[in-house]
Amino acid sequence: MARRLLACACALVAVFTLLGMVREPAKGSVPVIVAAHTITVGERLTPGSVRLATYPADLAPAGAVGSLDEVVGQAAAAPLGVGEPLTRDRFVASGLGGALPSGLVAVHVPLSDPGAIAMLRPGDRLDLVGPGGVVAREVLVVRAGDEASASPGGLVPAAGSLGMGPDGPPGIIIAAGQAAAEAIAGVPPDALGRPALTPLLRSR
Repeated sequence: MARRLLACACALVAVFTLLGMVREPAKGSVPVIVAAHTITVGERLTPGSVRLATYPADLAPAGAVGSLDEVVGQAAAAPLGVGEPLTRDRFVASGLGGALPSGLVAVHVPLSDPGAIAMLRPGDRLDLVGPGGVVAREVLVVRAGDEASASPGGLVPAAGSLGMGPDGPPGIIIAAGQAAAEAIAGVPPDALGRPALTPLLRSR
């Protein structure tokens, strides 16, 4: 009889211990912001595009962001998959230049054709064709349209920042190598004073 009572008591202790483990949050866990859906380069992060997850402290990525306030309104510096943790090097917190991969520069490319600008989105890859042929191949669109107003021909090193004003000419901002950036800057202007360039959108 005593053995049965002892066995019942041990079973009850095990049940209550298990319930406590389920109800209590895991110790040593940290909040981590992750992508709620696929996010493209340059896309502005909104409360609907990210969500809060919980990671064990020893498994959280280095530089992981744990506050929605820190990322909402910022622009993604790289593509993000569903559920991918946001680290501080995955979004643009201040200035575009610091988010560019090493060795690339940001270039503002004014375009005279509104239709060409309207068809482009951050994350697109395109070729730029000038009067003498292809000037740059497979450059990355970082911003387009109103978000890409700036002084024409500006080159911004990866370690710097990119100043943009609302009164600048419409166009796009691309990330390119130094040689391609210099080739773009050397394209002769058209009748409107803009580089005579035509974007050719590549399939994703």
